[in-house]
Amino acid sequence: MPNEDFQIEDEIRRRKAAEGDLLKIKETLEQRVRDRTSELSQANSALTLYETIFKTSAWGVAIIDSVRGLVQLANPAFARMHGYEANSVVGMPVGNLFAPESADQLPQVIDIINARDHLMYESIHIRKDGSHFPCLTDVTLVRDPQGLPLYRFGYFRDITSQKRAEEDIRSVVTHARCILWRAIVTGLGDWEKLGPGAHKFHWDILVQDEVAAQHFQPLLIPPGSSYTKAWMASRHPGDVPQMDDTASRAFIKGSPSYSQIFRCFDKFGEIIWIREEVAVAPLGPGRWQCTGVCMDVTDEHRLHDQLRQQAELLELSHDAIVVRNEAGVIVYWNSGAEALYEWHRAEVVGRCIEEILPGHELQGEIAEALASQGYWAGRLRRFTKTGREVVVNSRQLLVHRGDGSGAVLETSHDVNTLAPAPAS
Repeated sequence: MPNEDFQIEDEIRRRKAAEGDLLKIKETLEQRVRDRTSELSQANSALTLYETIFKTSAWGVAIIDSVRGLVQLANPAFARMHGYEANSVVGMPVGNLFAPESADQLPQVIDIINARDHLMYESIHIRKDGSHFPCLTDVTLVRDPQGLPLYRFGYFRDITSQKRAEEDIRSVVTHARCILWRAIVTGLGDWEKLGPGAHKFHWDILVQDEVAAQHFQPLLIPPGSSYTKAWMASRHPGDVPQMDDTASRAFIKGSPSYSQIFRCFDKFGEIIWIREEVAVAPLGPGRWQCTGVCMDVTDEHRLHDQLRQQAELLELSHDAIVVRNEAGVIVYWNSGAEALYEWHRAEVVGRCIEEILPGHELQGEIAEALASQGYWAGRLRRFTKTGREVVVNSRQLLVHRGDGSGAVLETSHDVNTLAPAPAS
């Protein structure tokens, strides 16, 4: 009996252990089913998302057979940009969608894609109605595990509006005589510390329209180079350190823009003065996008230089020289006028001359002479800032400016300072 009882108990233990193992296996299988169901659900969700993106993408998307060059799959945007219904392009040779001038280049393009596995390029496509349009294409070659080509996956975008905008910009740049450039600037090392130094920043710069830029500033471009590189090299070496410092300070201080004037050389060795306005947009820590407009201010600078030289000569004169505009507002007051009338230049420029040198009995006569003859000369009584009376010999000349406006140039000297006439 004891042996039989032992055998029964052992059998019960083994059955319970088997039942526990079966229960664990059941739970494991159920968990695997739940996990697999979740994975399938996620995969279906991802497929639904990809399908939605594929169908609603603004870019045309197509899969091209790598052997026969047939369209295997295409989204509605791809068919629509070529003037077809959604599925009517499937099975069509992709070469039929290229204009003849671009279709002839397809073999060379495919060779490049096969060699690089990727290529972005521009070409001319043709619609169902025969009209042509420029297209930006981004193609990736997909290979099997053995490395053999399976298909080409491409994104296509109609860039007609972009090309029109570029033509508009080219027209504006050509007629406005300016250079447009863009750059991505990256800070290097200790760029955040103030102080000059071009080594603190890396510039990836590109002149937007090199054809229009050549009209603005003609340059010699060495073989294998570009207008952008030639333009950067044309900057006057004496101005480059200050230019680097100006840009560096804008980046370090977080300024949204900066401007500067510098010199460049054209291909004839002539100096061109450039005024540059630059907009700065941060892209992240130590990284910025810059957009610059450069205008030729050579004539303006030469005029300013001439005016500066003339002003220096006027300052050497002992006569009082005053310039007032048509409204009678003082725009120039030299040191001779300061000495004679006792008013400092900063006190009078921008104020009406009647406030500084009150009217006199010849005011009407002078106005009439200037209007009819453009010139008046005679003797006037004037009062200084302290009320002291001075008698001056005055000459007044009406000067016409290039913009059609007028100004009166008046030169005067105190008759009491004149040297006495020699005895006869």
